[in-house]
Amino acid sequence: MKRLMRHGRSASAFVFLAASGLVLSATPAQGADVARSEAISLSNDSQMIASPNGVTISIVASFPFPGIAPSLRDMAWDGSSLWIAENFFSTNYEIDPGTGTVISSIPAPASNPWGLAFDGVNLVNAQIAETGPPTPDVVYTVATTGGQINVWTGPTSPNAAHHGCAFDASAGNLWLSDSIAAAIFQLNPTTGAVISSFAAPGVDVRGMTFVGQDLWVIDLATLTLIRVTTTG
Repeated sequence: MKRLMRHGRSASAFVFLAASGLVLSATPAQGADVARSEAISLSNDSQMIASPNGVTISIVASFPFPGIAPSLRDMAWDGSSLWIAENFFSTNYEIDPGTGTVISSIPAPASNPWGLAFDGVNLVNAQIAETGPPTPDVVYTVATTGGQINVWTGPTSPNAAHHGCAFDASAGNLWLSDSIAAAIFQLNPTTGAVISSFAAPGVDVRGMTFVGQDLWVIDLATLTLIRVTTTG
């Protein structure tokens, strides 16, 4: 397990851009920018941060977050575009990562969307029920042009906090963080069946992404970026 500390406002969502070797990250703070760098970037209040290979780097560009800045929840990369889930308007935005231009937007399948991933064809959008138990917390598969394809109940519903999603393209599995259960689950993306799980490496794990064969997660409680293996 590897921990990288940062200071300033809290980062809760980030995504690895495999084609360019970038990781984008953003905070839910008012007026936050989505920033990018050569390896890992956090919000535009960051100064210098550490990359996955241990090299300290700086942010080289940023762009304003579309919509209502405090409501950014998670991000996903589809190979050419960045997708951002936000839950003020319950909308998923498709973004040009080079310019920050909004390419398209689609309604989220339900209110209060959080975790977001791309499974190679479609978006996976995890929802946290606003009314709480006994309303189920569900995970949707959504076409990038809009429209629900599949839905299943989260593994810890109806008291779940599905804050982060990540898709492992090599294994074809979905990873889901739950900050209430303090656990990370490996799931069948079609049925939601639990394949494996392990205790989260932080008390309030939010955004997740894959870099190589490892998971990188953000612990909001300690403002820590943590690298873990898929067995914890």
